[in-house]
Amino acid sequence: MNDHSTPMECADLYPLWVCAREETDEALADWALAPAARRREAFAVYVAAADREDAAARAWMEACAAYDTAAALERAAA
Repeated sequence: MNDHSTPMECADLYPLWVCAREETDEALADWALAPAARRREAFAVYVAAADREDAAARAWMEACAAYDTAAALERAAA
């Protein structure tokens, strides 16, 4: 939810998911290239980024589903 306690629009959430996906990609690349001494930490960073990406994707998809449902109801009422 945003500062006004209203659900965020799917268009607002898409760029947040894209950013989270990019962070996950970067963390994965860092983990793959990390020296042995940093691999455990790099993996933890990757897992955290992947969790954030998952949450962002879920929020975006839920917002899109709500938008689609509202649009379908509006079309049905017209």
